Amino acid sequence: MNATEKFREMKRRGQRITALTAYDYPTARLLDESGLDIILIGDSLGMVVLGYEDTTQVTLDEMLHHTRAVARGVKRALIVADMPIHSYDTPEQSV
Repeated sequence: MNATEKFREMKRRGQRITALTAYDYPTARLLDESGLDIILIGDSLGMVVLGYEDTTQVTLDEMLHHTRAVARGVKRALIVADMPIHSYDTPEQSV
């Protein structure tokens, strides 16, 4: 069963879908081991981890760096990562 099917089935059954944010390997590993459904790498890492004034300074390379670190710690949860502002300007460019 793929992730889309899994989440549709959970919704059909009235089950909660759990999600939290991780920016690094150890946090991702702990969240994954706890049974979380989704782990998000948000562009908020720019402010929370990198000390930027806002999220508009986050680069695609920085998002990729943190996404790779999270992915190394995850065995089962779905990983979702933000794409930073202006990394795409049209829906077609985003896929």
